[in-house]
Amino acid sequence: MNVKLPRIENVYRLDIPRGLQLSVRRVKNTFQLATTAIEQPKVELYPSLRVEGDLWRYQSGNNLVEVEGGKERIIKCNLFECEKAWEVFYAKVDDSIEPILRLGNKYVFDRRVYSKVIRRDSSFLLINGKDSLVLMGGKEIPVEPPLSARFSLAGISLLYQDETLFIDWGGRRTNFNIRGTVLHFQDGDLVYKNEEGALIRNGKAIGICREEAEVVFLSRDRAILSCGKNLMIYYNSGWINLSRDFDIRRSSASENYIVVTDNGKTAVYDMDLFQLFGFKPCTTGVGLRKGIFINESLITSVIDLGELETMTLEVMSEGEGKLKLPKGYEISTLGSVTALDYSRDHEYSNYLIENLGRDSIIDLTIRSPFLEQTFKFELPSANITVSFEGILQCAKDGGKVKVGEGNCVLLGSAMLSKALKSASLLRIDIEGHKFILKLEPNQRYLKVFLSLFLYNIKNIFPLKLTLEVDTKEVYTTELILTRTFVDPPREWRSEIRDLGHVKVRIWRSENDLFVWERKWYTPTYDQKLVINKFTQETKGSKVSLVKVPGKPPFISLGLENVIENVVLKVEGNYLIVEPIVRTLIPLQVYYGTSVYTGFPVKILLPLDPVYNRVIIRSFVGNIIFEKELEMNSLNIALNNAIKVATAIKDRLESIGVL
Repeated sequence: MNVKLPRIENVYRLDIPRGLQLSVRRVKNTFQLATTAIEQPKVELYPSLRVEGDLWRYQSGNNLVEVEGGKERIIKCNLFECEKAWEVFYAKVDDSIEPILRLGNKYVFDRRVYSKVIRRDSSFLLINGKDSLVLMGGKEIPVEPPLSARFSLAGISLLYQDETLFIDWGGRRTNFNIRGTVLHFQDGDLVYKNEEGALIRNGKAIGICREEAEVVFLSRDRAILSCGKNLMIYYNSGWINLSRDFDIRRSSASENYIVVTDNGKTAVYDMDLFQLFGFKPCTTGVGLRKGIFINESLITSVIDLGELETMTLEVMSEGEGKLKLPKGYEISTLGSVTALDYSRDHEYSNYLIENLGRDSIIDLTIRSPFLEQTFKFELPSANITVSFEGILQCAKDGGKVKVGEGNCVLLGSAMLSKALKSASLLRIDIEGHKFILKLEPNQRYLKVFLSLFLYNIKNIFPLKLTLEVDTKEVYTTELILTRTFVDPPREWRSEIRDLGHVKVRIWRSENDLFVWERKWYTPTYDQKLVINKFTQETKGSKVSLVKVPGKPPFISLGLENVIENVVLKVEGNYLIVEPIVRTLIPLQVYYGTSVYTGFPVKILLPLDPVYNRVIIRSFVGNIIFEKELEMNSLNIALNNAIKVATAIKDRLESIGVL
């Protein structure tokens, strides 16, 4: 089966501020981006993306937002009147942005007061009883106060007593001897809607519209117009309603195509109104053959609607096919169908399609940033199945499995009816125990060895097998297994294990799958203890069981330094050392040529100015903890001597010797 798809070219993402309304304008042989911004760069979308400038200015609330170089700046109106304004609008005048203030029922612009404002995006008509002003395209255009006025896609129409002044978006003025809204004026071709709602083209009435009307596209024998939310096509003196809720900013038409965006989708029609393609909602501009499509994530592409490419599915064998997909598209599958991407070139991607279900008609969904559509193809089914041969054995008398955990073993092999090109998962469910086994591509056979706990008294168990490919369930079956019990062998062997505080005599019997053990415990009342130093850098806990191959285990006890702190003081000619310890243990204190050995007490050692270091050592078995302190003995001795000399001097003076 072959399917025709439009050719996707030049995919890129637009970097523009969020929140702006977009439209695409066809200017001769190019497409340009138009937005509701007050000021924007010139963005040409076709024949290639070309951006001139970097400055964006647009209105947000009553503020002006300026974006340049990726940096956003919010500019508030600083005029005194802005604080009183109900609303603030902004218009471009020459090279500056000027505010229009609404103060109650009047509007103020450039210190002039107006009674009414008509607005379309960033263009305005300001009206008062004496004079009026049009602001559009960065220009100020003075006009006489009109009886009525309206903007259209073509420009602004100002109605007077006997004529209509039309100003296009380039600022060109044209007077017509009509009373109505000009919808199109180009190369002498005039379309307008009069005050009665009649649509007039070059003097001939072609229809009636009681709502706002716009021209979408005109050719010699066709007219595509909007009337309110309706999209109308005038052909052979009659009107056809193509859509009743379309978005005129996002829709477009040309000599060969009509592109309608409505109700969350975009549809492409030919001039016979046959729908060619369905797209995700896009902002569009269409030419003779190619169109610009901008999705809601601002991903943009030129799509060739005239040069179609072919998607083909070639049947290779039962359940397998080769899909050839044009570039720019991806594929997703439903149900029991899988797709493997195995090669790509400049123009196409090639997929291996596997039909693992029962139905020979499959659905393939083709996706791109702009299009998502499901097609039906015929591909004979592989009718994949899974079979299982095996046994369920459980150990009697408290036996356990040798590998894994449990008292039972599910042992056997699973087989697929056909090897798959895709990786797959086999899910096994038995009595609430769930297992997942992986099958590699082209793997048909799978050995099963699973350990589990079964204490149910019944002997018959359902076994559920589920085959999954790419998270899709493609086959499920349920089997019945009868449990068999295994007695321990008659041969038993004995061994003794020394666990330190207890000795264990173990009688052991085993076969290929299970092991049985009988244990008798005898206390020894003897557990070897090894004391070690424990610091913040030591790995492990303070108390741990250490196992050494071939030897009884022992307890490792880690002790922190029992010396918490040491207080040094000087009294007279003595250094007083007061150790602060966690427990009562023997210790030694070294200072110069003096040493103290004993328990922690208030220790007096002769002060010696020559020595500055004090060393304290504590002993727990063969473990020695040490703490070392430094002091300036010379300064302490000198200060002490000065105090003594001063005291002697004061004493001698008090008795009259000095």
